Order: sequence, then C-alpha cells, then structure tokens
Amino acid sequence: MKHISFFSAIALSLSLLFVPLAQADFVDVNHSHPYGDAIDYVKAQGIVKGYADGTYKPDKTINRAEFTKIIIEATFPGEAAGEKCFSDVQTEWFAAYICLAQNKGIIGGYADGTFKPGQNISFVEAAKIIVGAFGYPTDSDDVWYKPFALSLEGKMAIPNSIASFEHQITRGEMAEIIYRLKSNVTSKASRSYNELAGINEEASEKNLEPQTIMVDIQGFAYSQQELTINVGDTIIWTNNDTAAHTVTSQSGGILDSGNLSNGQTYQYTFTEAGTFEYLCTIHPTMTGKVIVE
Repeated sequence: MKHISFFSAIALSLSLLFVPLAQADFVDVNHSHPYGDAIDYVKAQGIVKGYADGTYKPDKTINRAEFTKIIIEATFPGEAAGEKCFSDVQTEWFAAYICLAQNKGIIGGYADGTFKPGQNISFVEAAKIIVGAFGYPTDSDDVWYKPFALSLEGKMAIPNSIASFEHQITRGEMAEIIYRLKSNVTSKASRSYNELAGINEEASEKNLEPQTIMVDIQGFAYSQQELTINVGDTIIWTNNDTAAHTVTSQSGGILDSGNLSNGQTYQYTFTEAGTFEYLCTIHPTMTGKVIVE
C-alpha cells in the first residue's frame, strides 16, 4: 500500500480548504461586505458574472443597458430576442434584452425615441424595470415612479445606501435588490418612499401650503431658468413657441414631458428635496434648474 507523507497530507488538506473559498468569492468582496451574501447569491444563480481580473466592483455604477440585461436574465432566462427597438438600440450585445423588455411593456424609452443604454441608471428607473419584470401589481399615480418605489418599499427591497430617487444604482445595490426579491428576504433594513422623498418632521413644521408656479417656454428659453421651491410645490411649463420643446431631466430622471406643441402644458409636483436640472432635448441649449428645499 502506498503511503502519503505527513507533509503531502497537510498540503492536500490545505488545497481542499482554500480552493472552494477562492472559487466562491470575488477578490474585492468578502463575507463582511454589507452586500456580500447578495453578491454570492447572484453569482451562484448565474445572474451576474465578475470581471476578468476576479473582481465584482460592488461600488461601480451600472448603466441602463447592463441593468436591463441582468434583470431580464434574472426574470426571463433564455427568452432574450429582438433588435432595432430604439434609435440607439440596434444590434449591440444588449439589444436582445432591451427589445424583449420593450416587447413585454417593461420599458418605454424616452420621448425622442432613444433608450440611452450607456447612461447610468437611477433608482426610480431601476424600480420601474424591476417591478415590471417581476410582475408586481401597482396602482397608477400622478407621480409616475411612486407606485414602483412603494412596491419595493412593501417588499423591504430598498437598501439603506439608496438615499434619493435620483441615486445612481451600483452593482452591489443591484445584487442586493435582486437577492431580497428572489429569496424573499424581509429582515434587512429598507428605505421608505417618504425617506427618499425627504418628507419629514422638518417639512411638516414649516406648515407651507403647496404652491403652483408657472413657467413659460418662449423665445427658445424657459422664462424662469432657475427656481427655488418647496417640497410639494408644482411647476407648470407652457409652450408658447411655434416650435416643439421638451422638459427633460438632464441625467435621465423624473422630468419627461415628451414633445410639447404650441399651447401644450406639462406639470410636475416635486415630492423630494434636491436639485433638478433639465433641458429641451430638441434644442439642448435650452436649460433650466429647480432647487427643491
């Protein structure tokens, strides 16, 4: 009988001990990471892969194409198909996933016919895609993103690192949301809609009546290019030019009027504090800013 030496046995034991750990973890994510269990989950499920250097980059923001691809793979595995569904989505690597999401009514794109696949995705955009892909029921609301945020709130699926509606989602946060939803994890702390909206005691103490502010679009400019308002106030933009204009968030966020012809209006009630920059996508030199306190 062939015997194994003491040192050979030790070497074999160590190799058996450390190889599984190396395979299980990304080199930049350990089990003390706040989203470590979620990242382990999405990797084990084949939903997300790391980079060639063995990293996951949990703090890296994720763009709209990458996010849509991952959510579609998590909810409709093997079904991705289609191409040329937006003017900026043709035959690229992500086209099949984005086009499937459009066909299923999960995404709609922007008023100018684009999807903006390379743009970082905000929380409200991500919430709409997630809730649509998972098929969660929602009620309609004048604030387009509110039903989707409330849906994730009800499932305890808004990680604490998300601090606003415009927050740009990271790869770690994406993994955490998927993990909580697919594994029905409800024991972790979660943000609420009101927290993200900045609705708190301080705002109540002000006891301010909501105001409606009128902004004219005329002479290829917004009549008030910078406004300071309070949470709960509404702005109504009216197009008084013969040319069409839009009111669209510069970072791809909450403001999206679509094309406004002469005499048409667009209104939006601001439910969160922050600075919101916008422009006309038809005439990009037209810009405006709303500061909500």
